[in-house]
Amino acid sequence: MTGMVVLRLFILLTLSLGLISCRNQTDTIVIDGSSTLHALAETAVVNLVAKHRVSLTMSGSGTGIDRLCRGDATIALMSRPISSLEERRCAEANLELLIFPIARDEVAFVVPRANDWLHSVSLEEVSSIWGSDFIKRWSDLRPTYPDSQIHRFAPGISSGTRLVALKAIFGPTYQENSIQSLTNVMAEDDYILATHLARTNNGIGILPGVYATHFKSELRRLKVTNFDNAQSSLERVLSIVVDRDTIGRKEVMNVVDILFNAERTYGLKLGYLPLKPDEQALRQRLVDEVRPNEE
Repeated sequence: MTGMVVLRLFILLTLSLGLISCRNQTDTIVIDGSSTLHALAETAVVNLVAKHRVSLTMSGSGTGIDRLCRGDATIALMSRPISSLEERRCAEANLELLIFPIARDEVAFVVPRANDWLHSVSLEEVSSIWGSDFIKRWSDLRPTYPDSQIHRFAPGISSGTRLVALKAIFGPTYQENSIQSLTNVMAEDDYILATHLARTNNGIGILPGVYATHFKSELRRLKVTNFDNAQSSLERVLSIVVDRDTIGRKEVMNVVDILFNAERTYGLKLGYLPLKPDEQALRQRLVDEVRPNEE
């Protein structure tokens, strides 16, 4: 976790010094989107600020792609597949999106280290925690659990992590309003979410696996049982999304290259999972397509 704190302090310092410029400057490369990918993007920014004006924010995958389609962002970071509605909106804005896989991550269910009695949950229990008005205390879930209120922590509604987790638990027809009303703390910033969850005794949270790894001294990942295809359901591809015309700009391609280099150099150390061979091949084909004359 120390490394992440240092990176965040670096970003705050560069912001205060004006090295990362505001988004209304036309030469600024604006990167926005997934909080899951933010740790990797922060690492890349160390190499970016000396060469380019860069604005880096994390508003969630949904907001990132929305800003890209509106022309308010140069690069969107996504921790879930793009939706057909988002594709249509971008097409209506005359954008041809290129989606570059960069890494993988697994959604994690976590509890504070102060919780020394819960080590695994079933799919039925998770769906009850986030789907039932009758489950208010841990003892409502199992009589052997403490008689204390459940505090639920989850990413905000723009989060790709949230979407992947809820689809895995409830299927594609889940009711967002019901789940939102049962969640005690929501935040697009997974760092803030993990920090507050770690300070509770009775909380349970949904986090990107990379944040569960960073906070492993304060949070403990739960094993999910009775979950058919749990690994494939909770894993997702993390992507960089750029408009085809935009990536034709040398400085934008350079930023994308630096993001890829950051993943190759620091991805495993930061807790990201490697791409599968077919995903690596897809990324290379896309790179070759936009830069055909390079070895």
